[in-house]
Amino acid sequence: MATTSNVIDPVETTLKEKEDPRITGRRGRSKSKDVAASMEARLERMERAVADIGMQLEDEIPSSATLEAAVEDLRGEALEALNSTADTLRQEFQRQLDQVFADLASFLHLSKKLQNSSSTEELRSS
Repeated sequence: MATTSNVIDPVETTLKEKEDPRITGRRGRSKSKDVAASMEARLERMERAVADIGMQLEDEIPSSATLEAAVEDLRGEALEALNSTADTLRQEFQRQLDQVFADLASFLHLSKKLQNSSSTEELRSS
């Protein structure tokens, strides 16, 4: 004797198919009988997804004008830092150069003194 739970009512199945144009495929996935409508729906979902991703990218990635302004700011800051360092080095170099000239002047003065004192001693000894 067959149980009623295994019996499929063909009328009920036909009514369900008329109400919903989807049928179940071999692997239990539903398939649409209207392929064009299914493709239209997929296309709409894809367009919405692409638009959403585009908006997210616009929010997250700065525009080229923003990037160019940031590059100009960085360039200005780098030039300021380089100029400041160059000025500091120039001042230090000038200070050391002045010290060398002062030492040379002192050495020249001392050598003239020694030369004069040796000339004076030579005159006394002759």
